[in-house]
Amino acid sequence: MPYDKAVRLAPIAFLVFLCNPSARSQSLATLYVYVDHHTEAKSWRPIFCDSVLVAKLKQGTFFEVNLPPGQDVLSDGKGTPAIIDATAAKPKFIRLSWVYQFGQPPTSVLEVVKENEAQRDMKFLVYIDRNKALAPSVSKTDPRPAPELHLKTRPADEK
Repeated sequence: MPYDKAVRLAPIAFLVFLCNPSARSQSLATLYVYVDHHTEAKSWRPIFCDSVLVAKLKQGTFFEVNLPPGQDVLSDGKGTPAIIDATAAKPKFIRLSWVYQFGQPPTSVLEVVKENEAQRDMKFLVYIDRNKALAPSVSKTDPRPAPELHLKTRPADEK
């Protein structure tokens, strides 16, 4: 194809790309999976997304995973899984918690949590170690912005 013709067709191809949603790549949905400090998850537990091992969690930790929008199943391989309808519009928060029944060992449950409750729960959690992020879709570093540090000074004593 001659160079002049390619230059003339480029704007048309770009307009077709913008107007056709299927031609654009879809945005990724963000899921935050966490375990509170006061749980039975004292050792590292595997977390699977659609039967693929993505990361390992233990009490007091969390991770972020970015997935294509759609329905996904998160599980720890032993307890009750969570079925998530992930969308790119808002992040989803999934907590690994436990159900206790009399005379039975605790059962793990992955549950979807409201954003405001999850943010309160996750305030003092730490991000998983780099070697516990086992899939490329899991961020290796903490996605939260670094806290601003403020130097506190004492007022000068007036005598």
